[in-house]
Amino acid sequence: TDRSKWETPDSGPDSELEYWRRRMQRLTSITDQLKTKRCKQVIVLLTAVTKQPEDEMAAPRNKVLALMRRWRQIDVCITKAANEAKDNSKFLSTLERFLEPLRSGTPTQIIDSIPALMNALKMVHTISRFFNTSERMTK
Repeated sequence: TDRSKWETPDSGPDSELEYWRRRMQRLTSITDQLKTKRCKQVIVLLTAVTKQPEDEMAAPRNKVLALMRRWRQIDVCITKAANEAKDNSKFLSTLERFLEPLRSGTPTQIIDSIPALMNALKMVHTISRFFNTSERMTK
């Protein structure tokens, strides 16, 4: 995705979390559609078509096989992206409780929240599959 569409110079943790939540919703919707009976029937049909004798096929076998390969590639990419969005949403939402004191707390409240925030960030960096690099953590 083009992050520049939602990232601004003023973007902060809230916009990052919102981005991953929206992405998760969209990708979950797509994966749900891919799991429907109708969608599975198309795959079964295409598989059956590839098993027909070449002279009975309406389209060349290699084109149908190429279409199925591309379909599987897209399905894998969507699944990976959905898993990333779910993982990122889950881990970033653990940081949500620290945002309000940083935004509107008194200096004392902010200072008091920093150790717990640092521990939470360390946990995200250590456990998350996708926010486990310095580059991802410092964007």
